Amino acid sequence: MVSINLLNKEEILEKYPHQLSGGMLQRIMIGIVMALQPKLLIADEPTTAIDAITQYEILEEFIRIKKNKNTAMLFITHDLGAISKVADRILVMNSGRIVDSGSFEHEKTI
Repeated sequence: MVSINLLNKEEILEKYPHQLSGGMLQRIMIGIVMALQPKLLIADEPTTAIDAITQYEILEEFIRIKKNKNTAMLFITHDLGAISKVADRILVMNSGRIVDSGSFEHEKTI
């Protein structure tokens, strides 16, 4: 599950969306969506305009979802480097047409 610093949860609930960071908004949206137990999660540019550390944490959350939930995921992104960490299969599109496709072999963690 998406973790939020326990010391700030009440304060976060009182804030408006424009008062939260992009990474915090992403985490909250992932939590809201996963609470609905979807069969398909569509993430459109989930790491755009987020710093590298927060991007890493969000991708780690998607990996946890992938391992622990029965949810298919579709990512729409320009960042192939970041998404290669999560994706099993990638389709590259140009002007609405598939121009390349491939799969990734992920390193097994013990």
